[in-house]
Amino acid sequence: MDGIFIGSIIFEFIGVFFRWLYFYITRKLSNKEAISFKRIWQERKNKDFKEEFEYGVSNIFLGMLITVLIIAAISLFI
Repeated sequence: MDGIFIGSIIFEFIGVFFRWLYFYITRKLSNKEAISFKRIWQERKNKDFKEEFEYGVSNIFLGMLITVLIIAAISLFI
């Protein structure tokens, strides 16, 4: 059971990282101030339970999707 919890944290971190990377690049290209990783990571804590849950699940889903895409891309070149 702990493996599922640890996996969700890892996938959520990956999802938040790529969300931050997207916002960082798009804001830099439009000459706006970049958003810190900490702000995006802690953004879910500023919401009520339903919004926090949805935000967390979307980050986990994004992390899983990115991981699958990276594994698929690597497997094409091996």
